Amino acid sequence: MAAANAVYNVTTVQEPKAGKWLIVPSEYLDKCRFGIKVAAVLFSLLAFILAATVYLCSSCPALYFFQFASCAAFLFTGLLVFFLATPFHRRVGISDWPMLAFGFIACVLFLVDAVIFVKIKGWPCHSKPRAPPEQSETPEAEKLTVHSEE
Repeated sequence: MAAANAVYNVTTVQEPKAGKWLIVPSEYLDKCRFGIKVAAVLFSLLAFILAATVYLCSSCPALYFFQFASCAAFLFTGLLVFFLATPFHRRVGISDWPMLAFGFIACVLFLVDAVIFVKIKGWPCHSKPRAPPEQSETPEAEKLTVHSEE
């Protein structure tokens, strides 16, 4: 019976039972990137909450898309942080990390779109003082002068 246990011990991989549920830093995630990812999760949750608190909006397809995107970012980024910061990524077997490059490409495209928006429209949070409308004298507004010849 002792010989059988020796055979199984050699081929069976046993995970250490250190009781550590948070592995930071790890081979995939260092402390700085962990902090950045946690901040991204919190900000996407805050963006979702703020978009959901809009009470009345008559024409809001952009707001609904923003709400969907921030919710999806919260869920997927939170799941990614969970996988990377816990030993769970070893059990799931995430081996195709280069495929995450599509996510980075999408992030870059969103950033480029935001930069173009700011260049064209300006910062959305800053309210610009409105200039009074130009008043040009139109023929209808001119006073009629009556020349009376007596």
